[in-house]
Amino acid sequence: MSKAFLLKDLITLRFWRFLFNSIWLFFPAILFLLFSYAAFWTLMQGKDLMVLTLENPKTFGFFILAQAFWSYVTWYSSRLAAKAKAFMHKEEDPLWVAMRVQFPRLLAYLCYSIVVLAFFQIDTPGPDSPVLPGWLCMLLLVLTIPAYFGVYHLWNLFTNKKERSDDQYHKFLKSVQKTVWIILAIAAGVVIIFHIFLGLILLLMGMQQALVLLLIIRRKLIEAKGESFYQMPDSERPFTPGSPFFRRFTGLLLDKEDIGYVKFFLAVGFFTFIVYFATVISVNFASFIGSFPFVFIAFGVLLLLGNIVAYISVLTRFNFHIVLFIIAFLMGLLHEPHYVQLESKKDPSRSFSKRQNIAAYLKAWVSDSARMHSLNDTSVKAYPVIFSLADGGASRSGFWVASSLTHLEDRSGGKFSEHLFCLSGASGGSVGNATFYNLLRSKAALKLKDPSDSAMNEAAIHYLNSDFLTFTLARMLGPDVFRHIFGLKSIDDRSAALAHAMETSCGKSNFLYDSMATGLSQLVTQTDQPFNHLPILCINTTRMQDGSPAVISTISLDNPEFNNRHDVLGMLDDNVEMKLSSALVLGASFPYISPAGRFNSQLQLRQEDGSYRSFTEPEYFVDGGYFDNSGSGVVNEMIGLIQDIMNKDPFYLPYRKKLQFYILHISNDQRGYRVLKSVNPLVNDLAAPIKTLMGAYGTQTAVNDLRLVNSMTHTYLNNAHYIRYDLYKHFDSNRYSMNWVISAHALEKMQYRVKHNEELDRVLALVK
Repeated sequence: MSKAFLLKDLITLRFWRFLFNSIWLFFPAILFLLFSYAAFWTLMQGKDLMVLTLENPKTFGFFILAQAFWSYVTWYSSRLAAKAKAFMHKEEDPLWVAMRVQFPRLLAYLCYSIVVLAFFQIDTPGPDSPVLPGWLCMLLLVLTIPAYFGVYHLWNLFTNKKERSDDQYHKFLKSVQKTVWIILAIAAGVVIIFHIFLGLILLLMGMQQALVLLLIIRRKLIEAKGESFYQMPDSERPFTPGSPFFRRFTGLLLDKEDIGYVKFFLAVGFFTFIVYFATVISVNFASFIGSFPFVFIAFGVLLLLGNIVAYISVLTRFNFHIVLFIIAFLMGLLHEPHYVQLESKKDPSRSFSKRQNIAAYLKAWVSDSARMHSLNDTSVKAYPVIFSLADGGASRSGFWVASSLTHLEDRSGGKFSEHLFCLSGASGGSVGNATFYNLLRSKAALKLKDPSDSAMNEAAIHYLNSDFLTFTLARMLGPDVFRHIFGLKSIDDRSAALAHAMETSCGKSNFLYDSMATGLSQLVTQTDQPFNHLPILCINTTRMQDGSPAVISTISLDNPEFNNRHDVLGMLDDNVEMKLSSALVLGASFPYISPAGRFNSQLQLRQEDGSYRSFTEPEYFVDGGYFDNSGSGVVNEMIGLIQDIMNKDPFYLPYRKKLQFYILHISNDQRGYRVLKSVNPLVNDLAAPIKTLMGAYGTQTAVNDLRLVNSMTHTYLNNAHYIRYDLYKHFDSNRYSMNWVISAHALEKMQYRVKHNEELDRVLALVK
């Protein structure tokens, strides 16, 4: 540790001035440390990614390399910015010199502390993984800072020259350096081969201490050779602060001190950048590497670019970060990167405008021969008509919903789907509904492949066990960062990546491979075609510009009784196709993983002379959960319409009392008493509208749900017709990640809940 840095400096204004200067200079590296803290300390999604990594031995090696890369880039790129600052702005104050040297090292050291302490906060399936309370981990993280200076001081003493000659001292440092690398390589190999959690933690801690030692040795070797940048007087350098920019840029980067660092970075970075680009390009490779290692690779790549901009800004005495933000804003005026993927229809006769409305679908559903047989059977007193609601929640909801529905279908011997009238949901709930819907479409083919009694449930589990996240993250932390500057029109955005992952990340051997790529025109009902024997599918979404509800549905929602919900397929030109995967992503565009998806609708405006003027209107749609996270609103309106139709049409007279409606609400959110807290007066004055809007999120869903509950209670004068089926039972201590990939540990607990649930038994009793 530099002798210039003393404890008494903490109480001086000079210290705090230099500290804030350092925070500003090294802000890119600090920002990614904060991202890491937020992702893996506070978010359940990030914690589950860590569990997933521990479950998967093949990602261990990638993670160790990614962690080392992130830490190295944090130190190396921050040090470049510090070096440029020292060159362009002479400041000989020893306290500033100490901060400029130590800050990059401390930030690299903290990269390991944040990750190691995050591992101690996750609930893993192994017995050798102690869980520490958050407050203790925070205390340990704070203590990391003085611990770093202690470690630095000890390694500095260990590597002192003492009584050695120059040649002996050089050999000693080289020997220690070589020994450290050999020990790290052997330890990493053992951890990767034997897949030891405690070994991984010890390895990370060892890499953290080795980082400090290796940097000290490198510095002393450079100074012993007289190659230190800071040892050379300005008069001996071939460039000065007034030299042309390119000479300063390359001169600082490739001087005698840094040329070794550059070569090492190129060697390590070459492999890392290959992995980075392969993940961006290939959904299969993305699924192979996993999200947790990729996040750190992306952090390293983006941090390097951010610090290069900082390096250039310091050398030119001009903040180029602001320039990049201005360019990004101007590029947005010229280029829209988030269009929904639409393509030409393979069969133009399959028209969205010819979908059955609710009256036509109801008559076709009731008139089905097998159903009519039951309805005309006098021994049958009631015929359940089931409407399934599915709360949003990414893959957590998708797995919970699909495994529940397929469990009902398998256990009932196929009778559940005979009573299923509508599947409605939002976000991940729609993914679960669509998974079940695809299995119903291919029921005969599945039976040939797997004749077991649990075929549908197994197929759903295998599909939703897929990694939809890593490929999406790769586009989010790759092209979607750079397209704001460079356009990149030829590379799809992260929404398209999520859709593609839903189609193919499960692998070609999976029964549902590419099933989500089916065009919706092949799934919708048609007025001039035979009944397809499938339930109505409603994918709820929200129009971003005005927050109004919208639905992507296999039937037409042209009736005003649907409260003028936007019928998304009705907005499309009849010549274009929307894939099921694109529809699911449109209903699951939750910030910041997926942006609002855009398409242009063609509208006609009646003018005063009676003629019509056509114009194009941009439509942006986001997650259905903004307005209705369960899909209960459209179902409530649908039931009201059905009741009205049955009361007016004499065809239904014999069946009105027999056809009894039931709601199966598959929920995956924790419910409990909301604790209200006081609000800081400044926050009240400045951010009351924002806090109110944030608090209102989900309230509309609760109101819609309650309306439906009250409607069913009023109709049947009991509570038996609204069955709520919760993932969290009472005050369940388990936590389940809301993410586009889930650990096997979490899936196992969810599957146990499916198989041991009295609400599903009630549904089975109804349909049997």
